[in-house]
Amino acid sequence: MQTRQKEIRFTLRAARLINGLTQKQASKALGVCVNTLSSYENDESYPDVMILKRMEKLYGIRYDQMLFPKLY
Repeated sequence: MQTRQKEIRFTLRAARLINGLTQKQASKALGVCVNTLSSYENDESYPDVMILKRMEKLYGIRYDQMLFPKLY
């Protein structure tokens, strides 16, 4: 697994946990199923732009910070 992919996976998970949300709570707020959110956090797939924008609002972090955490 590439380093950048690991960073994205851990950043998405950390953003959710920092906000005190379970995968079930976050997935409901984002309008995706739990399995979909899990696949983002386990590097099996990536959220599209619309989901990233929802994550920005829910997690209070810009999408570019989620995708490129080393720049911040």
